[in-house]
Amino acid sequence: MKRPNMKAAIVLFVIMGVAVPLIFAVAAVKGVFTESEYTEEGRQVSCHVNGIVTVGRKQQVTVSYQAESGEWLTADCTPNKKVVMSEQLTGYVLPDDPYYVYCKPGAEVMALFILFVGGIAVGGWAALITALREKRRYDLIMSCGVHTKAQAASWYRQQNGVTGQFRIVTQTGREEIVDIVVTKGSPVVGEYYDVVYAEKPDGKLVAELTDEQLR
Repeated sequence: MKRPNMKAAIVLFVIMGVAVPLIFAVAAVKGVFTESEYTEEGRQVSCHVNGIVTVGRKQQVTVSYQAESGEWLTADCTPNKKVVMSEQLTGYVLPDDPYYVYCKPGAEVMALFILFVGGIAVGGWAALITALREKRRYDLIMSCGVHTKAQAASWYRQQNGVTGQFRIVTQTGREEIVDIVVTKGSPVVGEYYDVVYAEKPDGKLVAELTDEQLR
């Protein structure tokens, strides 16, 4: 039985479950302050797109809008969405920076942002929880494991390989079916294979193959 790689799981958790969400959280807070600054101190303007330069997947956008003096100005813009030429946008301009138009992120952009960051964080936590469960399983089998023969009852194929269902009779005579991942070939139903099992505090069994035919 292979010892779970806790170091790798912890590194993955720190990156995905802590560092990346923290970076995005700081960016989100900064975005909130920026939005408040423009919406509270700036002037709302209606503008239209008059220039688009595409760099990779990003757009560098310029727009035209009418200043309070009546003069038409061309300004850089952050539209927070993909735009087309002559599209009308609503944005905000600060009095001391008339050559930049800020557009508030839409609800869809914010929803995608939350889903993206949440997915990364969930992945990090899932990696850590899975590793901790595997470590508890490993420690239990290594400290309390009992070697025995188990009969293959059935098996099924999953994306990560074959999982066999084995019938184990414990030392107390109790019979239970347990799932064990098979790393080589597939079990023959009715045949007996070497396994090591241990009983969890809730009474359920965990087991691993020791038979060289399947591992």
